[in-house]
Amino acid sequence: MIEDCTVTWYTADTCGKAPDHPAYGITASGLPVEEGVTCAVDPAVIPLGSEVRVLYADGSAGTFQATDTGVKGEWVDIYTPSYDYAVQCGLQNLTVYWTGPEE
Repeated sequence: MIEDCTVTWYTADTCGKAPDHPAYGITASGLPVEEGVTCAVDPAVIPLGSEVRVLYADGSAGTFQATDTGVKGEWVDIYTPSYDYAVQCGLQNLTVYWTGPEE
């Protein structure tokens, strides 16, 4: 559990690959990005393949799969197809739990 985890949102356009790049929209695990499913993690903190649960400030929660990388430390970056939504969500410090792929 990470009680003060940095949580942000990203889009395929903000991940550093041009739309004509063959790996555009493909995560570090080789899977395509998927709304409501994909999140990026630092595999040294949260193993790839983990189920990640984010507890939002309003008391709700979201569950994601750690299939991407690109962040460092205690940070979860959640995929959304909407740039406006990513900007609206901004940067939040939230509680995050995960269950590793081996469990």
